[in-house]
Amino acid sequence: MARVALLVGICLSTAGAQYSCSSDGSGMFTSRDLNSGDGPTFSTTLALRDSSGNEASRFSRMELVRMELTVRNRTDMQQTLQMPSSGLGATFMAFNEGANTPRWRSTDGFAFPAVVTQIVFQAHETKVMGLDWNQEMADGTFLPNGNYEARGIVQIVGFPQDPLAPHELGSNLVVFSVH
Repeated sequence: MARVALLVGICLSTAGAQYSCSSDGSGMFTSRDLNSGDGPTFSTTLALRDSSGNEASRFSRMELVRMELTVRNRTDMQQTLQMPSSGLGATFMAFNEGANTPRWRSTDGFAFPAVVTQIVFQAHETKVMGLDWNQEMADGTFLPNGNYEARGIVQIVGFPQDPLAPHELGSNLVVFSVH
């Protein structure tokens, strides 16, 4: 009986350690660090906000999610970015938690003219690019309940094709849930 109690204690301790190492205590995994968004020229972060404008990580199904990509020029010089279209300037994505392929991308279903445009950042200037998303997918269905990760990138000419590629103009992943 003492051995069973010891074994149960070890299992509980190990499970608790696993939970605390992979979770922030909310039951969701913590964001995967892509080593992204913090480069010598730009700093890029993503915030998710609820309909009241408060930063949030839990949303009701079909609730409006405000995605805000904040990009700061860290240098003392003007920086000009070449963008492949006159679209939003940023692409936002939602992934199933731990997945490498986006489940939703803000540019899905849209056609943009094949022109190169520029966005100019003055020295130390910060720009915020945002999008309101009601959790509707390209096929007309809505994101089901579950845990997800979001990312925002400044879609520049030459940005890697991999949606999770580390880049100073791409945010780290931000964990959120839909319930």
